[in-house]
Amino acid sequence: MGWVAYMSGLLLSSVEASSQVAMATEELKQSSFGTQEVYVQALLAAFSTLLVMVILWMIIFRPKFKSSQE
Repeated sequence: MGWVAYMSGLLLSSVEASSQVAMATEELKQSSFGTQEVYVQALLAAFSTLLVMVILWMIIFRPKFKSSQE
């Protein structure tokens, strides 16, 4: 009797583990980005980097205006 209970417990745990793997795989599929979304995010990241570089360049090398008194 103990052997049957052990085997049924083993079978139930393996079924539960496989269902958890299936659920995790399904969640991963739903949360993964499509290729189009990855390209859009890469483009936005490139534009953001360019914007930050331009702002830093303007701060560091800001144009020196001649004062009206000279």
